[in-house]
Amino acid sequence: MKRLVFALAAALLASAVTGSAYAAQPPAKAGEAPKAADPKALEKGKTDAPGLVTAGNLKCTVVNAIWRGQDKGKYDVYELACQDAPGLMVKKITKTGAVESFNCIKAKTAFDAAPAGKGGLVCELPENANLTASLQGTFNKTKAKCSINQITYLGTSDSAQVDRYEVSCGEGGGYIWDLPFSGEPTKAPISCLAAQSAGAQCKLTPKASLDAYVAGLAKQGDASCAVANSRWVGSDNSGNEYIEVACNGKPGF
Repeated sequence: MKRLVFALAAALLASAVTGSAYAAQPPAKAGEAPKAADPKALEKGKTDAPGLVTAGNLKCTVVNAIWRGQDKGKYDVYELACQDAPGLMVKKITKTGAVESFNCIKAKTAFDAAPAGKGGLVCELPENANLTASLQGTFNKTKAKCSINQITYLGTSDSAQVDRYEVSCGEGGGYIWDLPFSGEPTKAPISCLAAQSAGAQCKLTPKASLDAYVAGLAKQGDASCAVANSRWVGSDNSGNEYIEVACNGKPGF
């Protein structure tokens, strides 16, 4: 189990997160495309999907499903596409009928982090192609202002019952976001500006990107301000962030 720790100040974050790289051993070669054109694989997936959702207590309203194969009689692997939620890779153990699952964002993160040819399967149903869109609606409930253009999985805390993600935003900036297993946000995400002020750094939105983002915001307030320095001040319950900027050769704001 790989440990993924994002060290934020205690005031911003109360719990460390341990990343769990769930990855079913592929029923075929690692990274091999699913039998998407095989009507029998699709039929089996759709037939078995309701039982998988029930057995695994999965938070998924299934809109499509495919059977991805079997590993030497040990377990079957399925891919589910879910309405208004990330798709799932599902493993059903042959002997016990137990169901394990991990979402498509976790699968893609694990695949990208693995050595070439060792990353296992990723989600490939058409409905699962846009990973950012799969969580945009849920993220919007936090009131943070972000059109997600990248997303990565950072880890899971079983004790806190949350998955941690990092997102970057089309408008600039980004967030660290703890999403409860229930799929319903309960806390505001942590801005990458806030993380930086605590001595941490987002990976999808590094310091250079944040500096450019702040410079753009400053231009909206004063087109002649060349930012010399900036400080994250805080945020409100509507998702607005407050930043202090110092301008070269003139008063800041």
